[in-house]
Amino acid sequence: MEYLFWLLGLGAILGAVFDLYNTVIHPDWLKWLRSLMDVLFWVAAAVGVYVVAFVHDNGKIRIHTFALLGVGFIIYRLTLHDSVVRSAFLVVRLLNVCYRFAAGLVRVFVIVPLHVLWTGFTRALGAIYWLGCKLEDIAVWLLQQTWHFSFGIVVKKSPWMQKFIDEVRNNWEEFGMMASNWLKSLLLRGPLQ
Repeated sequence: MEYLFWLLGLGAILGAVFDLYNTVIHPDWLKWLRSLMDVLFWVAAAVGVYVVAFVHDNGKIRIHTFALLGVGFIIYRLTLHDSVVRSAFLVVRLLNVCYRFAAGLVRVFVIVPLHVLWTGFTRALGAIYWLGCKLEDIAVWLLQQTWHFSFGIVVKKSPWMQKFIDEVRNNWEEFGMMASNWLKSLLLRGPLQ
């Protein structure tokens, strides 16, 4: 008699579990789990039936075992199916609300502040870069003005410098050799000579 109730209960439990996971996997983004859940369900069902049969009937599976499982499933479908499915949909909605609430919190307290910090950081770097470019332009302009002014004075007052510039312009290929020889002579003479 106990075996009868176990099989009826197991049939009802299998029906409820099938309805629960079928309801939970209903959203489109979870449909890829359906095949995996089907395989797991039927493996668990087979193990459950075998354990009940093993404990109560020495592991013998007979036709009436499947008939009792079917009757338990039918009793479940007629009595508890609607309430189980409604409660599963309610749980899915509740989990969806919790997920959206948690995602909103993460967005407000993590993503938005990180975005603001990143935007501020990149804008500060852009401003520093722009300021550096402007300072470089000013420094180059000042150096050009100073160089033109001082170079003009040196060229006007020094015939040696004018000769050097003319040599560089006329003999650009030999300029490297001249500069090298000049540096060698300067280094060989020493700073005090």
